[in-house]
Amino acid sequence: MHRCKYVELLDNSRNLANLGLSTMSFELKIVAGRGIVVAQQDRLTLANMPVVDALVMPILDEIESLTIDLSDVSFIDSGGLVILVSLARTLESRKKGPLRLSNVDSNVQRLIDMCHLSQYLELESHHVLR
Repeated sequence: MHRCKYVELLDNSRNLANLGLSTMSFELKIVAGRGIVVAQQDRLTLANMPVVDALVMPILDEIESLTIDLSDVSFIDSGGLVILVSLARTLESRKKGPLRLSNVDSNVQRLIDMCHLSQYLELESHHVLR
């Protein structure tokens, strides 16, 4: 990652800390043009939206695609679905391909299927390198 992008992410982390939020529950990597966000908590809710936005929005011009690794996530509420669909639409509008989800828990996958969100989200069947 470029130093200037690291500084931007650090600034975003400080801004989130001022709002009482933390980026510690998410990790961002860029590997060969592919953005990978690793959710390091068991829940994805609307409360996570500012953190996800602060991590992802600054790097959208640098990446060709985005994957969210949900290995540790066993619960997503309607707000979490809003985050995913919002990111998917942003990626689509910037021609960055579909939002990919990897390592999806069976309960989370069932929720995505019940809400008919497969048109917005691509579920990967293999594990993403952390």
